[in-house]
Amino acid sequence: MWTALLFAGDDTAMPSLAASHGVAMQALVPVAGETMVTRAARTLLACPRIDRLIVVSVSPEILAAHPSTAWLAYHPRVQLAVGDTLGGSVAAIAGTPDAQFPLLVASTEHPLLTAEMVGAFLSELGDADVAMALVSRDAMLRQFPDAQRPWSRFRDGGFCSVNLFALTGPAALGVARRWGGWDRRRGGLMAMVGASGLLSLWAAMAWAGRRNRVRLRAIVLDDAAAAVAMDHPADHALAEMVLAKRASAR
Repeated sequence: MWTALLFAGDDTAMPSLAASHGVAMQALVPVAGETMVTRAARTLLACPRIDRLIVVSVSPEILAAHPSTAWLAYHPRVQLAVGDTLGGSVAAIAGTPDAQFPLLVASTEHPLLTAEMVGAFLSELGDADVAMALVSRDAMLRQFPDAQRPWSRFRDGGFCSVNLFALTGPAALGVARRWGGWDRRRGGLMAMVGASGLLSLWAAMAWAGRRNRVRLRAIVLDDAAAAVAMDHPADHALAEMVLAKRASAR
């Protein structure tokens, strides 16, 4: 069974979005009537292969006190922890008694992620020590032509991160320990791959895996909705529109 680490952002991320909704931090912004952190936590807890959830925030006491997220402090499968960045949190906690392998890493910034998407990602891991979920630029623009996302450029096209990662065992410890440094370079785990447009995605993954002594795999998800992130105020409206369509289709 897996432990999931859910990074709930910090209270300086997208401050205008948080302020416009009258909340102290981005993770508390409501999307379709549910806070981003509650939506992400319920998604991960609904995954059959996930046994425990660690919600990491710079201010977990705010989550514990907020009426919409206080349930996290009492849920038997959830633990609240302190962390200031996603990479730094992974570096500090991965492989400890609280976060033993295999470890799934996710972010509240992706409100359209579903349990089915997470399951599809986990089913494609194979023998990887470290894996990351990506969406192709072509798929994203077909599905959401106006979406704004940062792209990593490879010879075979552009790809963007879903902020969904798997660390499957102790061989991933070296990557976990260096993750905080990649975050400081503002590239996150994708900075390890060093996208330059010279190599294909698969060649770049093989090169980065050899360099870091891990079996590294990129898993490209079919549904581009997984990559929609709360980077811009327009993303909030897009997420609510997609969730409304999902609700009406049920």
